[in-house]
Amino acid sequence: MRALAPARRLPGIRAAASAAAGPPARLAHHAPAGEVLELAARQRERFLRMGLHEEPFALLTANSIACAAALRAAEELAASVVLLPSPTLLPLAVRHARVDRCVGLDADGEPVVLEEGQHGGSRAREQDRRWLRSLHPPGGSASSSGACVVCTSGSGQAGPKLVAYRWAACRQQAAVTARRTLADAAPGGGRVRFVAASNMGHAYNLNGVFSALEADAELCVPRDSGELARTLAAEPPPDCESTVLFATPAMYRSLLCSEASLSGALRGALAASGRPLHAFSAGCPLPARTAAEARDRLGVEVLQNYGSSETGNIALQELTHGLAPVGNSAFAGIDVGTPWGQVELRPPSEGRLLPEGAEGEICTAVGWASEGYVLDGELVPHDASSFVRTGDAGRWRSSGGGRSLVVMQRLRPPLQLRRGGLRLLLQPYEVEAALLAADPSLTAAAALQGPDGQLHCAVEGPGQGGGGPAMEGPVQPDRLLRMEALPTSPAGKVLHSQIGKLFARAGGDA
Repeated sequence: MRALAPARRLPGIRAAASAAAGPPARLAHHAPAGEVLELAARQRERFLRMGLHEEPFALLTANSIACAAALRAAEELAASVVLLPSPTLLPLAVRHARVDRCVGLDADGEPVVLEEGQHGGSRAREQDRRWLRSLHPPGGSASSSGACVVCTSGSGQAGPKLVAYRWAACRQQAAVTARRTLADAAPGGGRVRFVAASNMGHAYNLNGVFSALEADAELCVPRDSGELARTLAAEPPPDCESTVLFATPAMYRSLLCSEASLSGALRGALAASGRPLHAFSAGCPLPARTAAEARDRLGVEVLQNYGSSETGNIALQELTHGLAPVGNSAFAGIDVGTPWGQVELRPPSEGRLLPEGAEGEICTAVGWASEGYVLDGELVPHDASSFVRTGDAGRWRSSGGGRSLVVMQRLRPPLQLRRGGLRLLLQPYEVEAALLAADPSLTAAAALQGPDGQLHCAVEGPGQGGGGPAMEGPVQPDRLLRMEALPTSPAGKVLHSQIGKLFARAGGDA
């Protein structure tokens, strides 16, 4: 391995969180795009001195302008980098992407080596990084080299996975997102303030950062809901026509519970600015209750930004779509408007059942989709066709002489239950909807497959009375776990794998 430049090295990955965060006074969280690009040029030189362009490395991400500049520097160097929203994901990067170094940014925005020698530290180990050679075979152009690897949310039973993008795809997605966003946010041709309010290690926020740079916007990357509230309340630069906000359901819930929101101060500040706030949510569908609270407490209509870690953005809900009811069923879905690129509704993957009213699994072909998963040093590409499965059920809806896409339920394996000697197949969301309907005080529910055909359910909320919801028939849980809050990913997705572990630890007491 190439000798490191004289960059400071921290004592280990356990120091990563504090090193990357830094005191707010010393680490900026908003800046014009031009300043971000200037900082990226300096970060690029630091990366070169550290040899980070020569082999894959992990980058611990934390929301700051310095981190945004580091992402742009990595792209300009055509480096191969695995973005880690949390230090706990480093073993995933080591095992599958075969990284040898984990890098973070200190309180001054300087790159520091947090861990080294994770995968042996030998250039001979490059033979284990076949995923990178699959992305860039010999003779490829320099402009298409390098890779950006992001982590999925880990909401499924298998946990987080690594998804590989070419940098060129990231830039293409950002260009399309910026163009579509500016059409509504800056019709007068002025600049916008772009607030990317989820962790930069996620595909959604990575696209938000690159879109802001593409649009020459004022970039803001708040670290938490308190910082987000202060950002939104601050007076935008004089030449900004509006503010665009990309956040997750979890961030919106936290923002709406902040003192600034509950007191009405944030709503007053937004109204006083005289400039609109275009708010979007992604990661998972925004709960109807959260959307209603955003209207009541902030006077803001939060729209859906649809896509996945594997596909990138493929639709941006418009005010003309989605706000009108799309049906009375709990599974009617969200109208996300006209998709970008090609979308087909195909038969679902093996072992998945379509909900009532769905026409198929949403599959998309866009130029900026990921190349596949990085697994044990190999690249596992998506389907042999150019279409990537989203794992979501959907249907088409006639709209204004054309058609729009309605996103329905996440396709999950059916629950295989035993009731009275019979084997039944039930959709998880049917059980979850029945639980919520039986007890209106509950705010969320999760149905899981238990051993021996049992039905395990976890619910969030106070509940009526001392027992569980009054259920009848096959949807009656065999075991019920009442929780103050269901475990979720930063994007707001329920982590069923963690709930399963809680049932296992509880034994027969749940």
